[in-house]
Amino acid sequence: MAICKLCQQERPLIRSHVIPDAFNRDIKGDHPQSPVMISNNPEQHPKRRPGGHYDEELVCEPCERLFSRGDDYAAQFFLNQFREDGQPLNASTGEVMAYRYDNIDYRKLKLFAISLLWRVAASSIVFCARVTIGPHEERARQLILANDPGAPEDFSVLIARWVAAPNRQGLLQSQFSPYCARIDAVNEVKLFLAGAVIHVKVDKRLYPAPFPELILRPDAPLYVIARELEGSKDLLALRPALDAHVARLRR
Repeated sequence: MAICKLCQQERPLIRSHVIPDAFNRDIKGDHPQSPVMISNNPEQHPKRRPGGHYDEELVCEPCERLFSRGDDYAAQFFLNQFREDGQPLNASTGEVMAYRYDNIDYRKLKLFAISLLWRVAASSIVFCARVTIGPHEERARQLILANDPGAPEDFSVLIARWVAAPNRQGLLQSQFSPYCARIDAVNEVKLFLAGAVIHVKVDKRLYPAPFPELILRPDAPLYVIARELEGSKDLLALRPALDAHVARLRR
């Protein structure tokens, strides 16, 4: 018995996936072995994780079931609709600037983003060590328990979609460690899965223009920013870990 970090009751805790298992299975695909997880967190050494990223000191079973309300929808969206159904929005040069998605369930997708934010903030595993959100962690916990996605400006969600050259398509599914970041002076957390970057605002201030027009909103299309993978800060952050892993393999 221990204290569940979500309901804060003394209950048996379970092995809870921080990143929903559907996304771990997607990375593995049909390969007989689990892939090597190489983190952009320099404290985490590359290793195979057959069970993905999980925490045995996070939540009880009833609270784990609460996550499924958003997890199931997010898996369907990011592993299917996100990859196949986005309508490209092109600049005058022909370059894809964004993708438009219609018929998005605001409540389920927003609750997924909030619950994923809370999981990485509340978890003590090394994969999540770079995320601390202070008093916003308690606010997120309350929203999860109330099944309340909040207003669009409350934990605002921006989503970007990585694009890459044909010979680097495999990198689009890279699993990076979440970390705290800023857009101008506004604090946020960046979460990575299935070729998407989910930005969740952890700040009472609003995102600067033009981002308020792009955040997830009810009864509105979702506009996903197209983002070049090559040269991105997220990929550059992975370089030291990649170099170290290659050196170990050569030894």
